[in-house]
Order: sequence, then C-alpha cells, then structure tokens
Amino acid sequence: MVTIESIRKMYLREGRSIRDISRTLGVSRQSVRRVIYGEVKRSYTMSEPRTCPVMDPHRELILAWLKDDQEAPPKQRHTARRVFTRLRDEYGFEGAESTVRRYLARLRNSRPEVFIPLTADPAEVAEVDWGTVWALINGERRQVHLFVMRMRYSGVCFARAYPFEKSEAFFDGHVQAFQWFGGVVRSARYDNIKTAVLKILLGPMREENPEFSALRAHYLFDSIFCAPGKGNEKGGVENGIGYVRRNALVPLPNVESLVELNATLLAWCDKDRGKRAQPWIAEHDALMPLPQDDFKCSTTHLLRVNKLSLVHFERNRYSVPTAYAHTDVRLEAFVDRVEILHKDKLIAVHPRALGRNHDELCLDHYLDEIQRKKRSVMHASVVRNLSPVHTEFLRRLNQQGPTEYRKFAEILLLHRRFSSSVVEEALARAMELCNLEVSVVHQLALSISGTPPTATVEVPAELAAAVVSVPDLSEYDALGGGMTAW
Repeated sequence: MVTIESIRKMYLREGRSIRDISRTLGVSRQSVRRVIYGEVKRSYTMSEPRTCPVMDPHRELILAWLKDDQEAPPKQRHTARRVFTRLRDEYGFEGAESTVRRYLARLRNSRPEVFIPLTADPAEVAEVDWGTVWALINGERRQVHLFVMRMRYSGVCFARAYPFEKSEAFFDGHVQAFQWFGGVVRSARYDNIKTAVLKILLGPMREENPEFSALRAHYLFDSIFCAPGKGNEKGGVENGIGYVRRNALVPLPNVESLVELNATLLAWCDKDRGKRAQPWIAEHDALMPLPQDDFKCSTTHLLRVNKLSLVHFERNRYSVPTAYAHTDVRLEAFVDRVEILHKDKLIAVHPRALGRNHDELCLDHYLDEIQRKKRSVMHASVVRNLSPVHTEFLRRLNQQGPTEYRKFAEILLLHRRFSSSVVEEALARAMELCNLEVSVVHQLALSISGTPPTATVEVPAELAAAVVSVPDLSEYDALGGGMTAW
C-alpha cells in the first residue's frame, strides 16, 4: 500500500529519485512531488452551476415559498420534507427527497451553529427554567412540572416539583430556591416565558409582567432574557433539567404526595451540592442577603360571590360564609390553597382544587343559614359530603317522624365546638344507645372530648377580692356541754 510515509522515506532516507519512486510504487511523478514538496493540488471553480433537469423547473417556485416563510411564524415554515411533499403531491415532482435537501442546503448556505463557552463570577448569575417529569403519586402515574434554578459558577442546582407552571408556582420556586441557597444572586437568566414577559421589545428589552417585577424588586436581583428561540443561551439549566431527571428521578419515584416528592428532590439537591463543595463555598459567600420577609407567592383575582355563597375560580367553586353572598371579594391564589378576603378580612381558606368542576365546601359557612332553613339538611350538598355516620344518624331520625330533621340541624352546630371526629363518635354512641336526642349527643361529645359539662363563668373582680373567714368549729363542742356521742 502506497503511503506518504513510504514515499518520503524512499526519497529522504534512501536517496532515490522521483522517477525511480514513481516506477517502483506505480504512482505519477506529480503525486510524488506533491508529497515531497507539499505542492497544492490545483482546483477550478465552475462558472455556472450544473444543470439539474429534475429540479430546474421548480427553482422559482421554491424560492417564492422560502420568501413567504420570512413572514410566517418560525415553527410554521417550510422544511425540506414539506417542500418535497408539496412538489410531489401538487406539482408532480419525480425526483428524490435527497435532491430537494441538497438544493435547499445550497440555497440556505446552512452550516452547523457555533457556540461560545460561557462562565460567570460567583453569585453573578443563575439560570432558571421549567421542565416536565413523570412520577407515581398515590399509585397514579402523573406528569408534574419541575422548576430548576442552577448557579452558573458552581453548577449547584435547586429543583422543586409543582402541579402547574402558573405565576404563583414560578414565584414560589424563586422563594424556595433563595431560601435553600441562603442568599440571592445578582441576576437571573430566563426564556421569554409569559409569567415573566408580557412583550418582547427591540433587542434585549422586555416589557415585564408587573408581578414578576415586584418579585425582582423584593429580592433586588436583575433579569436577563434569552433571544427568542435561543434557549441555548442558558445551556447550564437546560442541561440541569436533564441532569435532575436522570439522577434524581430514575427509577420513576413512587410517593404518596407532591410534598413527599419535593422532600426527595430536596434531599438529592443537598447531596449533589456536597459534591461541589469548593466552588459552592465561594458562590455562597458572594450571595446577597435575603430580605427580612418572604415574597407573597400568590396572584390576585377580584370575584363576585353568587347566591349559593360560592366563588367561581378556574372552573372550580369555593364556599364562603352565607353572610357574604352577593358581595365582591378578593381571591388570593397560592400553589396549595386559595384565600378569600372581603375588605381585607380573611373569610375563607380552601385547599386549591386541581382539574375542573370541583366543589370545596365548608360546613361552618352554611350553618347559620341551615338554622333558618332546617329542612335544607335533607339535600344540602355540604351535608351530603359529611361522613357515613352523619348520613345514617339522619336516616334514623327521619324514621322517627317527618320533622325530626330539625334535631339534626341543631346537632350540626356541635361542629363549631368540637372536632369532626368527636362529633362522629358521639353520633355513633348515641345510635348504640338508641337515643337520638340533641342533649344526649351533646353530653357524649363533652365526655369524649373531656370538656367540663358547664361553661366557665367569669367572676367579677370585686367578688374575687372578697375574703371569707373560716369558722372555728370547736365552739359547737362548747355549746353541747361536752356531751359524748351515744
């Protein structure tokens, strides 16, 4: 086999001529000279591109399509595959898809994009992004959303799972991350997500979401936004999401709740941070201090209470006390709960319902109205949602007479004094005794809870200060004349 090495050895070490080397190896003298003297092979440039009978009739049409694409959304432009299928189906193109791809590559002068390595000083910048992961939660395979904040200098990352990517989850992720880091970075880099950006302006300028601006003002960090469609500008966190998936969530986590999943993620974050101890110490020392108060991670919604004392929010319904029916209220939506306020007075708190068409009803909200409309206990939704013990007790009352439901309306008031478990046990014992009177259930609840049967009476101050003398009982013996007992 002829190699460059063999030609150079024969010429430089053995002293053989170019002609002799050419004869011996069977290669041209020009080739031998190029190896020895490093001559550059001459090339030529075509004055005109080669003709292509299959593509030439369609060149102008393809150019028109690509020109129209400049006004179309980036994700709805012609790909090479789409150009080929349109030419084939609409214009009878008989060439191969590879022919179309080569032609488009020449038109677009495409080449692989070149990236620049990025670095940062300690606590200079963090990168923030969302990702999706799967987990077995309470036996059900569910997709959850993963908030990740990764420090650019040390590579330390914080991860937390949420049921959605709404603003309140986005804000809560920042609060939890800063608390875990023990400080605040000087700037954070983001995609142009709607929870942070309302409008993309010229260059790096953005019109920010006012709530996101309030978060930044609270923690005093700056925001940096990637160019549209350039998530690679925050490649650290893009890779970080995959890093968390592969290392913390494989195999698929099997947990009882989202709280348990986040505890697992936090333990993994602690362990992973320990692997980067040296750069993390430098990063931690450079962080800005946390503010005295945490940011309120909620979104505000002004709503109207309907005639059923319900507030509609995200296609779910939440109850408020009946006294606030037909009034305007303010709902604060947190990740895990909703708080409902009337003129800055907190009137209801409910766990946040996920999905649609769920009712979150509180019995106490309807008790006053039930006392006025006692027959409503027969079909009220909030009563039907009580335990089977309540349902059975009401059924037995109705068997005793058509108006016995009134007693059940009074018994429901016990929920304001005792826990639900105490009332349920009192109802069960009353049914065992075959005595369904209100006073019996009340006495049983007092006994179960250990509450004194009588209410504590407040003693007036002047009566409490009175001093009562203790009599000397020996005087009675003197009156008896020293008589002895029989």
